Amino acid sequence: MDWSAKICVVGLPRGVGERERAVVAERLAIPADRVEIEPCPGALGPGHTVHVIAPLDGYAEVFTGFGAPRLASDRVAEEAVGPAQGFFASGAALGEHLADQLLLPLALARGGSFVTPTPSEHTRTNAAIIQEFISIHLALTPLDSEQWRVDVSGGNIK
Repeated sequence: MDWSAKICVVGLPRGVGERERAVVAERLAIPADRVEIEPCPGALGPGHTVHVIAPLDGYAEVFTGFGAPRLASDRVAEEAVGPAQGFFASGAALGEHLADQLLLPLALARGGSFVTPTPSEHTRTNAAIIQEFISIHLALTPLDSEQWRVDVSGGNIK
């Protein structure tokens, strides 16, 4: 995988970003120079985020960890790296956050399908709300412990 990452550090010592960089580089087995630390001028702070970016065929999946008071910087890095690795281990076509965003376009297009990791509660809620407004068949079917197939068919606005 051609991973990269961006770390944004605002109003905190650069060492916070350096520790996050070390975790990301080690866990993803990428050179540290592929993990940028950005000062994010003009941002309201203090705070820090870690964004792991995975370019795919025609789109990118982005996994983010958010800093919080008393949350160690290595844990923030793990919050981005862990889900990224889990997504790629699943073999799914797209991640859980993109899955919920594709439901409405597929419903309006009257069909389509894709494979995703276990759907989030947000995806399930989005599916239920869409079905309140559009007469479609929307099925979330487990394929195995790590992949689900999402099928949308039909589609008439109620």
